[in-house]
Amino acid sequence: MSTATVTVEGEFKRVLLPPEVHLAEGAVDVQQVGDSVILTPKPASAAKRADVWKLFEEAIGKVTDDFMVERVQSPQADREPMFE
Repeated sequence: MSTATVTVEGEFKRVLLPPEVHLAEGAVDVQQVGDSVILTPKPASAAKRADVWKLFEEAIGKVTDDFMVERVQSPQADREPMFE
């Protein structure tokens, strides 16, 4: 797994990607999931949004063996029964 560097410049953070990570210049969509940050190329049109899912599917097969070996599982919430 490659490592990126995060630097702070005023109110902004800059992520420096290693050379082996290829990302086209331009805007990216940023999504934070817990402590993780996901960058995906911003689609130029609605038709290209499907390509994001294709990228996701391709990436699933490239996950390293140590991915989520340990994870924090929230306790199950007490809920009222749906049907009585």
